[in-house]
Amino acid sequence: MAAEPYWEPIEVITEKPHVFIEKYAKMAHHALLCLSHALANEWDKAKEECRKVCDVYDDMLKEGFWAPEDKPTLETMKDRLRTAVRDKDIEALGDALMDVLKEIEDAVSYVSFEVWA
Repeated sequence: MAAEPYWEPIEVITEKPHVFIEKYAKMAHHALLCLSHALANEWDKAKEECRKVCDVYDDMLKEGFWAPEDKPTLETMKDRLRTAVRDKDIEALGDALMDVLKEIEDAVSYVSFEVWA
């Protein structure tokens, strides 16, 4: 299940929508590389890319793009990614990464239709 974004009341997104989207671009890049490495059975590389996805989540929380009360949701998402990579479970990894990509889609929609509306 994708994390439910808590974006609307966060002014930093309205003030810096380009930075918000850059964070998600970085996340998408690392998420897809994670899956690519996993599919190539390069689990050490997949683990490193997974760590980078988790780092982006942490950065976004620190920079105020996520509300503090969303930290448990973010931790759950990070745990899903880490567990899938640790267990070398392509299906679970794909499921978690699809939720990451859905979250990215939601972010683009939010910025496009709410921030600039």
